[in-house]
Amino acid sequence: FYHQKAVIIDPEVLKTLDKRVLADGMGEVIKYACIKDKEFFSLLSNSNLDLISDIFEDIIARCCQIKADIVKRDEKESSERMLLNFGHTLGHVIESYYGYSKYTHGEAVGLGMLMIIELGESLGLTQKRSYDRVKQLMTRYNLPTDYPKMDKEKMLKIIAHDKKSLGKTINTIYIDKIGSSFIKPTELNALLKIV
Repeated sequence: FYHQKAVIIDPEVLKTLDKRVLADGMGEVIKYACIKDKEFFSLLSNSNLDLISDIFEDIIARCCQIKADIVKRDEKESSERMLLNFGHTLGHVIESYYGYSKYTHGEAVGLGMLMIIELGESLGLTQKRSYDRVKQLMTRYNLPTDYPKMDKEKMLKIIAHDKKSLGKTINTIYIDKIGSSFIKPTELNALLKIV
């Protein structure tokens, strides 16, 4: 682990991005709101891709603060830092399955979050209507919400290489409600039953 000497962020650069690239970044932004900050989720719910430049600085500050707080407590990803992987397990499957060409990283992570929230609701781990709220927010930011069609056997092979894999289970990040998250080992077959 090598620590940076400085981080330079210029919100003006975001104004130069095309809409798909900006929406791609919002996949990660929505992740931060889902795992740690319900007020941030509300702020995002009151904007959209056309108005977002008005709140760039607030978005950047909140995302940086959430990540810094988590990394400070768990620098080497032994526990809490895994929360930053919310949506990434299935997101990485989607990216890999489609050869990193059909979906951007943020689009795939967003779809992965929706799948996990739907699974969490079905298992009674996630507050009802969380799926609807996150899907609605993703739609506001032009992120896809329709699950791609994928072969489950091929998906299992991809998941087997995930760093969170524990054999027949995988450490999975769920939200119990918007703004609150936890880690729970989940059987791989259960993880794929939503797809």
